[in-house]
This record gives sequence, C-alpha cells and structure tokens, in this order.
Amino acid sequence: MTTRRDLLTQASALGLAAVLPAPLLLAATAGPDALLERISEVLLQEYPDSATFLGLDTGPHAALQRLLPDRSVAGAAKRADDCRARLKALRAFDGSQLTGLDAVNLETTLYAYELAAEGYDQFAYGDNQVLNVWQAESNSPICD
Repeated sequence: MTTRRDLLTQASALGLAAVLPAPLLLAATAGPDALLERISEVLLQEYPDSATFLGLDTGPHAALQRLLPDRSVAGAAKRADDCRARLKALRAFDGSQLTGLDAVNLETTLYAYELAAEGYDQFAYGDNQVLNVWQAESNSPICD
C-alpha cells in the first residue's frame, strides 16, 4: 500500500510529459496503484529537475540528470493538455470501493489535478505550481 507521503512525493514531483490518455486508462483498469504510478512516472519526465531534487535521477531515471522542464509557450501548452488528459483518466477511475490510504491517495491526486487544471484554464502563462515538487507539498483534499 502506498502511503500518502509516497503518493505526494511521486505524484507531485514527477512530470506531466508525453502521455496519451489511453495508457493512463489502461493503467486505471489495473487498480489505483498502477494509475498513480504511471502518473508519477510521467511527472518525472515533465519535471526532470524534480527527479534530481528527490534523489530519483539514478538507475532507470539517470537520463533525467541535469535536465530542466520545457519552459517555452509550447511546453506550457503541452503540460496543460497533458494535465487535462490525466484529470480525465483520474475522473474515469471508479474509486468508490477504495478504502483507507488507497482512497486518500486517489482523492488527493484528483484534487491536485483539479487545482492544476483550474490554474491552466485561468492563466495561459507561467508554471503551474500544483504539480511541481517545489510547491506541491501544500496540496491536500478539502475536508468538510
């Protein structure tokens, strides 16, 4: 079982790179851990400096060393599109039967992506801090 700290570390620090909705939807059919792990891997690619920050730029992620995110206008637009695709996959996942940390992890990730998508919709420039490891530690679901 993934802890909330593990999820936040992975989901917020790993990049939103070249992801098609189909692989995420395939991962979603395998369970929440597979879906969140795939999202984490994609986030590492989109924010490779986060891999270095988290000490994950070794082994299979060694190619991420010394890389920076694409800060161009086109790069920001791609991150926005990828964020929306992942949000769609997260919303499509049926988490109604999840309990405990699995439910918390899924809800926390969904909440972070909803905030990120809202930010992308409101601002067509800059970096979205919700999915960036440097600011993401403050994300948590709102409890009523």
